[in-house]
Amino acid sequence: MSKLWYKILIVILAVLVVAAAAAVIFTIVNPVDPGFTEFYLLDASGSVNEYPKDVHAGDNVTVNAVIINQERRTVDYRLALKVGDDNATTLANLSLTPGEKWQQRVSFVPPKITPEEKIEFLLFKNDQSEAYRELHLWLNVESRTTSP
Repeated sequence: MSKLWYKILIVILAVLVVAAAAAVIFTIVNPVDPGFTEFYLLDASGSVNEYPKDVHAGDNVTVNAVIINQERRTVDYRLALKVGDDNATTLANLSLTPGEKWQQRVSFVPPKITPEEKIEFLLFKNDQSEAYRELHLWLNVESRTTSP
């Protein structure tokens, strides 16, 4: 009887080892975390120190938009800009592979004088109609004064 129990225990142990190895391999191949997209703005010089705040109407405002795909698969993105209540304007359509970074200078002209102009940067993913990520800048848009 003891030899039979010994053989049964060996078979059970072997099955458990194979099942544990299969679980580890499955977890490595199919990670639970789907990943994410990094989306941020830098100032015109490429740092985070001098975001535009006070601008004059009609002036060109420039920032750097950065997108980094950490999604673990190739993703198609659309970057749009919305100034105030205007409709969003597409700035770029791009496809990024996992780990790929896209950075580009984005310029716009605030259309009206207002103490709080909301500038929205909208990132859409894979032709979705709702923005996947949103960034906002608030600008104080002043009139240009001329000296006498």
